[in-house]
Amino acid sequence: MAYADATTLARKLKVNESTYSDDLERVLNAATLEIDHEIGGPFVSPSEEELDLCETVCLARAQDLWLIEGLPVGVIGLGGETPLLSPRDSWVRHANVLAAIKPGDAWGVA
Repeated sequence: MAYADATTLARKLKVNESTYSDDLERVLNAATLEIDHEIGGPFVSPSEEELDLCETVCLARAQDLWLIEGLPVGVIGLGGETPLLSPRDSWVRHANVLAAIKPGDAWGVA
C-alpha cells in the first residue's frame, strides 16, 4: 500500500483522478517501493511523524516520476554546439530527506 493516496497526488498534479487513476497508482506504488528500499523495508510500527515524512516523500517522488516519464535521458542534442546533459539520478534528494528515519543498520558498512 502506498504512503500517499491518488486523490492528493491528482490534486497536486492538477489532473482528473478518475481519468488517470491507474497511472496515479502506478507512480505512487513506484515511489513507495523506492522509499521502502531506501529505508530497508516497510516499517513494522512507524510513528506518526515517520508516516508523515514518508507521505511527503512519496508525493514528491510520485510527482517527479509523473513529470519525467517519457523524457529523454543522457546527452540531448539541441542543435547547437553544446549538448544538454539530463540529470542522472532524480532520487538523491528524496533519499537525503529519508536519512532522518533510516535505521542505523540500513546504512551498510563502507
